[in-house]
Amino acid sequence: MLALAQYVDESGGDEHPRVAVMGGPVFARDGFLALTRQWVHTLDVHRVKPPIHMKEFARPHGRLAYLTNEERFSLFSDLVPLINQQKVYSLTVAVNNLTFQTFSPKSEYRGRFGSTALAFLWCLVLNHNIVHDHKDAMDCMAYVLSDSPNNIQMADCYNFFRSFERKTGNDLTGSFSLDDPKRLDALQAADMIAWAKRREWLEEPFDNGFGPLADLTRKLGSAENKPIIHFHFNPTAKSTRRLARIFGKPVRGKGARVSLLQEFRLS
Repeated sequence: MLALAQYVDESGGDEHPRVAVMGGPVFARDGFLALTRQWVHTLDVHRVKPPIHMKEFARPHGRLAYLTNEERFSLFSDLVPLINQQKVYSLTVAVNNLTFQTFSPKSEYRGRFGSTALAFLWCLVLNHNIVHDHKDAMDCMAYVLSDSPNNIQMADCYNFFRSFERKTGNDLTGSFSLDDPKRLDALQAADMIAWAKRREWLEEPFDNGFGPLADLTRKLGSAENKPIIHFHFNPTAKSTRRLARIFGKPVRGKGARVSLLQEFRLS
């Protein structure tokens, strides 16, 4: 039985004019350890000081803006195969911010439930289904998220979904934790995957040395050699509208914060 964990980061986010992407690679223990052993060595070969974050490649002022297009291409040509070889699969969800805000306006939902939270909730659902369909080989799915201002919303989603699993007697979701990409290489890999999927969703070219990153979003059977398995999901406007209706308006008031996602109770 494979004990699995998904390492999750966001790209775009709630404030992006068009899209919020959440997701990243799923590793078994051996793949995670192999990635950790090789990640810093690979960066060292390319004379890049860790950690890496895709925003740091932005020119002209990013920390890694000094890399030429050729140097970027060379770096990612080594990092991308490393991620694809060690992951079990990767999964991302992209939420259209314009659609989301139509049904969940910021004036009412800010701080309670954003597009990144919706994307993470779908990650929980989709991974649950994948593990369920392969439960003869897979154990439960744990989650490690990159620390962000939306952490409390992500915890709301996790607690809500875990309560649903307990209610239905189908526990397939493991632990939930937060960490800093500066000390966890797998979260740097998650940032690369989420960034690549956002760029593909926006139909932006993988130019200026970013070409190898397109391979992080390849689906089953689309690679010439080892299948590079990546699952992606776009929530529909219909499902987003229905969810907003179920949630209703956030409860606000003095005292303790009230989660928009009310946990299921065992009875």
